[in-house]
Amino acid sequence: MRAVESVIVTGASRGIGRATAERLIASGRRVAAVARDARALDALVAGSGGRAVAIDADLASPDALRTVVPRAIEALGDVDALVSCAGIAKHRPLAAIDEALFDEHVALNVRAPLFLSRDLARHLDARDASGAIVHLASTLALQGVAGTSVYAATKGAIVALARTLAIELAPRVRVSCIAPGAVDTEMIRAPRSEESLRELAALHPVGRIGTADEIAEAAEYLLEARFATGTLLVLDGGLTAA
Repeated sequence: MRAVESVIVTGASRGIGRATAERLIASGRRVAAVARDARALDALVAGSGGRAVAIDADLASPDALRTVVPRAIEALGDVDALVSCAGIAKHRPLAAIDEALFDEHVALNVRAPLFLSRDLARHLDARDASGAIVHLASTLALQGVAGTSVYAATKGAIVALARTLAIELAPRVRVSCIAPGAVDTEMIRAPRSEESLRELAALHPVGRIGTADEIAEAAEYLLEARFATGTLLVLDGGLTAA
């Protein structure tokens, strides 16, 4: 029997979240795909063979946030795992940072993963069941880059959160974290020219940036790896080693 069967995936409308939801569905798992606009999940749900449901929720809103786990349980019958991919990255130099930018990042990048983890852990505890949680951090939590202070701080918090919850929720719930480097998603492509993307790729020893499916593959592995908890898996094509 697999370690997990029913998974909440946030940020499922695009990028790493979408790739993760698709991969888990393809493996026969049931998925509650969470996005701010559920219409962006129509094709995912339609092609899932009945294994996926869409949950529309603005995770930056505390009111919406507290509904996610109950709605997923109601729709799927049960939930035993979470892959938290939703996030925001608006990079600015320190002098240009204001309270609104800070609060926006903390709400989505830290508060949402924390309280989703809490709600899932409460559900599993009530059922005397085991489960798994995977959080998405970033190599910017590990290696400083100018102009990314707020985003990097929130992703550093996610690394600390995952390690702390791995201790607190053991042995019932395994909690791990992935720190991707540059991955070919809209978040990476939108602010860059093709020349800038080529320069970024050249910084990686593997000669390219990553793909969303490569991160999704790692998320699936951590959901199933029964000896993995408190794990920080760095997937960056050698960028932080170079």
